[in-house]
Amino acid sequence: MGIGAAYIIRDLPPLVNTSGSSVLTNGIGNIDDAQSLVIYLSTNTNVLSSLVSVEVSPRDLAGGIGTVATSTDWYPLLVNTSVLLSSGLQAIQILNPGFRSVRIRTSANSITTGTTIATATKQILF
Repeated sequence: MGIGAAYIIRDLPPLVNTSGSSVLTNGIGNIDDAQSLVIYLSTNTNVLSSLVSVEVSPRDLAGGIGTVATSTDWYPLLVNTSVLLSSGLQAIQILNPGFRSVRIRTSANSITTGTTIATATKQILF
């Protein structure tokens, strides 16, 4: 890190439920410049009591928000975080992300389409 360099935090678009049956969020991109990524899970009890999986893609989403073309472009990074959630963890930090897009999948039910499942920030070198 050079003289005068600093880290700043940038908000990312919210991760919202896009599926009516099992909860699957939109994907967010524009994270390949991040030094770290933090995902803040919703306090919705259906989310916190469910299995949560963080899925990533090597493809960037145009404009930073949208969906990757095929389901085969997504890979589980963190699976079954229920152990972490049951201990009170509601934020997941990923250091030096080696992927370009991220989304959340949960086993929660009774969550309407459009409900925010998580928010996220990225830390970048400025």
